[in-house]
Amino acid sequence: MVLNKLSSNGIRWLLASLTSVLMLFVWLNFVYLWTSPNDENWFTTNFFSLSITQGFPAKPLFKPTEYGSTGIEQGDLIVSINHFEVRTADELARQLKAIEEFNVFDVTVMRPTTGEMLPFKVAKHMLPKNLVREIPPSVYVLEVVPGGASDRAGMLKGDLIIRIEGKGFATAKDADQIMRTTRAGQNVRYDVLRQNRLMTLNVTMAKFGIPLHLMVIRLSGLLFVLFGVFLWATRPMIKAARIHGIAFSLIGAGMALVLPSRFSAYVPMAQLLTWVRWFSITLGTAALIHGRYYFPREIPEFMERPWTRYLPYGMAIILAIWGVVLGEALLFPAVAILVGYHWIIANVYRGPLERARAFETRLINWATGLSLISLAVMALVPDFRRNFMGLVGIPLLLLPCSYFYTMARFGLLDLKFRIRRTVQYSTLSIGWACLLILLFVFSLRELAQLEIDIPNIHFSMRSIEVLESPVPAIHQQNTVKKLLMIIAVVGAWLLLKIGRWGQKLIDRRFHRSGYDYRRATSELAENLSRKLSIKDLADTIVDKICDFMYLRQAALVVMKSNEWLTSAKTRGIDAQQFDDFLHQHANQLAHSLTPFFGEVSVDYLDGPIRSSLRKFSFSYAVPVRSKGSLLAILLVGEKLSESSIEQEDLRFLNSTTKQIAVSLENTLLYEQLADQERWRHELEIARQIQLSSLPQGTPNVSGLSISAVSEPAMEVGGDYFDYLLDGQKLMVIVGDVSGKGTSAALHMSKLQGVLRSLHRLDEGPVDLLCRANPILCHNVDAKSFVTALAVQFDPLNRRCRIARAGHLPLFHYRCLHDDVIQHAPPGISLALDQTGLFDKVIEEIEVAYDDGDVFLLASDGITEAFNADGRAYGESRLSATLRSYAELSATEIQARIMAEVTDFADQNSAQDDDMTAVIVKAIPVDIHVIKTNSTSSVA
Repeated sequence: MVLNKLSSNGIRWLLASLTSVLMLFVWLNFVYLWTSPNDENWFTTNFFSLSITQGFPAKPLFKPTEYGSTGIEQGDLIVSINHFEVRTADELARQLKAIEEFNVFDVTVMRPTTGEMLPFKVAKHMLPKNLVREIPPSVYVLEVVPGGASDRAGMLKGDLIIRIEGKGFATAKDADQIMRTTRAGQNVRYDVLRQNRLMTLNVTMAKFGIPLHLMVIRLSGLLFVLFGVFLWATRPMIKAARIHGIAFSLIGAGMALVLPSRFSAYVPMAQLLTWVRWFSITLGTAALIHGRYYFPREIPEFMERPWTRYLPYGMAIILAIWGVVLGEALLFPAVAILVGYHWIIANVYRGPLERARAFETRLINWATGLSLISLAVMALVPDFRRNFMGLVGIPLLLLPCSYFYTMARFGLLDLKFRIRRTVQYSTLSIGWACLLILLFVFSLRELAQLEIDIPNIHFSMRSIEVLESPVPAIHQQNTVKKLLMIIAVVGAWLLLKIGRWGQKLIDRRFHRSGYDYRRATSELAENLSRKLSIKDLADTIVDKICDFMYLRQAALVVMKSNEWLTSAKTRGIDAQQFDDFLHQHANQLAHSLTPFFGEVSVDYLDGPIRSSLRKFSFSYAVPVRSKGSLLAILLVGEKLSESSIEQEDLRFLNSTTKQIAVSLENTLLYEQLADQERWRHELEIARQIQLSSLPQGTPNVSGLSISAVSEPAMEVGGDYFDYLLDGQKLMVIVGDVSGKGTSAALHMSKLQGVLRSLHRLDEGPVDLLCRANPILCHNVDAKSFVTALAVQFDPLNRRCRIARAGHLPLFHYRCLHDDVIQHAPPGISLALDQTGLFDKVIEEIEVAYDDGDVFLLASDGITEAFNADGRAYGESRLSATLRSYAELSATEIQARIMAEVTDFADQNSAQDDDMTAVIVKAIPVDIHVIKTNSTSSVA
């Protein structure tokens, strides 16, 4: 597109030139209307040339009361005989000749005074001798403007104009052209046929003053143009703003170029303006459709199909030519076709993301629908189109208003504009008052013109008397005046009530309603007395103060355990940013408030603190003190009404700080006592939960004897072991999360959940660990990591597959060799790497074993158990212990190992790390059990 290659100033100059040309046409249109003569009536071509010379009886085929006649009247125009249309006297004679003398036939006439087609039954012998008069081509007067030039000359609705200035014509178009050749102020002779009587009327041609309804649509069009200029002038490099600016400028110019329907399109100037108007409206509508492909955001589905954007322009050109040729009534169909095309294309090609964003343009869609309805009314109701066409500009204004609101509401097109609520409130309040005053003045005017028929009742100070004769005029006037005064007073009282009710609604809408701070203080105290935690207390304080004072921002900063906290509650600000501010400047903020014992404007605080609080839109800081120490800081911002904080608000804040101080002291003391008990109770529950989450029994796998134990160093720990069964194969996993205590326990539970959810059949240890690593990287704290050892046993084939992720090696006692070896395939810890290094480093080995072999999977809490001399138990000592007890059962081996480690570390000293050990001992395979299990699996 050419505009994309221009600079912003170049685009502005180009579009300014286009708008200037459009405004030139608007000006020419305005001048043309003011300087054109007009007879101030509306006429149309009369297609019936046979006028009834005298009335005669006929049976109406309608209710006579509808038109006040029971027969055919003089001046009626014959339309048809027995449903055969007749235009000339010869045709009428032929139709009547075919009817017998006393037969009845159908006659349809057009009655000019009403403009209605009336059917009758007529007996031929009732027809007068001179039935009709053949009149020359004429135009039928549809309406005469009250008080206008034709009305002053005596012209009436239903008159048939046969000549203007002695010149005949064939159609209304020709008559209009003759009228346009005259001058404003000239006396023009009109030859008129009224009820078959010929008369001459002298019409003094008037300059065409623009009707009020046409001024409305012109002003609406100029507002469209101004909105379009605003868009392309402020954001010329944004395609959506540029296209919408052009669209609104074109549509607005088309609206401002609307001509009255009496203006002939065959007059050269009117014809030119008609072409410009039609092309402006249709091309503007097409541009508006084009702009919707970029607004509120660019729609990729349409970008891939350029024809959807440019086809409307071709349709607009065809529809414009169509409208110029066929007339104004086709304006609505033309616009409806373009809008219908957009609706179909949007619903067919728009993606699900755009459907989800449809709420942003919901108001625009409603405004578009209402605009189409108003155009439909104009198109389908001829009287409205003729007399009130310009009023359609009022609903059309909803379109730019909806765009303006949507842009402001969602910050679209990089436009940031906002009217302060104080200005909105003042404007709305003044507007409401002006509306009531106008309504009152209008009511008084109507009352002054009201004619009241007073019954024959005489009012006096002592009695009310009903008279038989009419009341004297002077008494009746006095009674009417008194009655009007009473009505005026009652009306004023009602308007005052309505005004106060409306002002309360406005006050409530803009948060200007007053509040009783004494009642608010009492209610706050009652609510604070029921709160037993700092979080609930802070929530209540901030919420209640914001609700009572209609605040936009507020925050409570509480000192707890010698640390300043954002005590769970902020309102109207970014909580994370405020938390960051407190981490850096909380002590400075407290120090700045040291000299103050009541509320203080943030403008009086230290420079950096002042600028930071102003950035959060806080206005006042209120220190909360008790016994000379600062317990909390209450920060309040601007009001929702954007009005300033007043003295009454400050008194309320001052009185609430004492309540807040007492409540904070009580709550802090309660929390200190409750925390100790709660931690003891919760840690015991956590220990039970963690132990219950580990396997509570050992799987029954033929060929293997298994025993396991896990003892956390604290109430909860980070060691983990689990069994994953795959048919007759068993995968044993032992893991260790870095650290100990609560955080390690939480990460351990994540590890357990991840491995269990990822395990699937016919998968080896390496595959499982590789799939678990990226998930753990995203779910484990960056400062933590996890070691793991996974061993998959295949008892039927007497083999096992081993994978290690930074954990201790697998201890393997070989019964045939009576020794212990360690299997340590390469591998790094889990949750350390997301670059793919983990997958490259880790390896899996496969080891054969025999009956009597013993495998030990242990955590480093066993090998790193220290005695009183500071020596570690070590891997060598663990290997020796395993070899010593290898002949025992798995359960006994596990018990002996744990006993040895406990004795070594001295039972009187605290355990330093979590200890976990899993013993797997190979025993002879029971083939019968395997077959039974296999059969069950198949079944």
